[in-house]
Amino acid sequence: TKLIELLSTPISINNKIGRKSSDGMTKQRLKINTLKPSRVDPPFRSINLIFNRRAPDIFSFITTSSEQFGPVLNQKIASRFTRKMRIDFIAEWTLAVLKHEVAPKEMTEILEKDVTFEVEGKISKKCASDILKKALDRFKSKKPKVIVIGDVHGCRAELVQLIKEADYWPGDLILFLGDLVMKGPESSKVVKMARELGSIGVRGNHDFEVLRCSEIDDEDLDYSSPHKEIASELSQDDLNWIRNCPWYIESSDLDALFVHAGFVNGIKLYKQNPRLMMTIRSILPDQYATSKFWAEWPWARLWEGPSTVFFGHDAERGLQIHDNAIGIDTGCVYGGRLTACILPERKLMSVNALQEYINFKPKKE
Repeated sequence: TKLIELLSTPISINNKIGRKSSDGMTKQRLKINTLKPSRVDPPFRSINLIFNRRAPDIFSFITTSSEQFGPVLNQKIASRFTRKMRIDFIAEWTLAVLKHEVAPKEMTEILEKDVTFEVEGKISKKCASDILKKALDRFKSKKPKVIVIGDVHGCRAELVQLIKEADYWPGDLILFLGDLVMKGPESSKVVKMARELGSIGVRGNHDFEVLRCSEIDDEDLDYSSPHKEIASELSQDDLNWIRNCPWYIESSDLDALFVHAGFVNGIKLYKQNPRLMMTIRSILPDQYATSKFWAEWPWARLWEGPSTVFFGHDAERGLQIHDNAIGIDTGCVYGGRLTACILPERKLMSVNALQEYINFKPKKE
């Protein structure tokens, strides 16, 4: 309860209604279904997240409908895995979590006993076998989980701390709610970590802008921006990872939808406007959807389900708990907290920002 109260505290309290003229409100409206296709659109509008409770082990418990974007292993590949292949996979996974400093405590205890790792920096067959055994033992009592993380905005240090707090193990899946980049100090490192840990995510508005800037030819246009600087720092693999992030992710197994900003109630998912899915904050009483902040009219208050929507983007409102929607952008980059929701338990957890990286500017109503 204390955590919910803490995270629900808005970064800036502003209850004024703002401009009331129809002209003023018209400027803030975004029409439904008017965004034209772009060459930086994701290859799939959405993907399905499969939480297979009947899976025999950790390698096929959580998968996606996309062989190009999702956990390293899909169900078909996992079913053909030999023991040697499993051990090799665990060794590779272990090196990745060590590289990004998110190894769970029990794993580091196993590694401390591995002479090969201590001397050569490699994972021995015995060590990988011990980690695999530990992971499979955990699977019997503690099934793999989905770690849903709000807007990171380049706050790598806090992301490392949060993943460690979440006790990330083989079989678990990290799902980002978009805007991994911009504002914070280490955007490119955050994207690289997400990719190398086999994470998935949805497209945020800042992610979209970085991709758009990556397509700009310097010789054709003299254009500079923070987004373009980040795009220049990203490898092609990292850019492709962002490109593969769909507008939204569905999971009937978890009774959940994942999107960066939100949806408009009453519009079928396949007809939702991509721009609004990345930017929406409010729906006004006259049913106009807008990216602007109107304190009394969050879009999520109107979402009727049936699936619960997990979203980010709206740091000014802090943690949002609605009947059928949960918002977990708690403003880490502004000196707030970085928040995760662990599924299927829907357990909230968060870590404090190490500092205020950028001054928060309240959205105008």
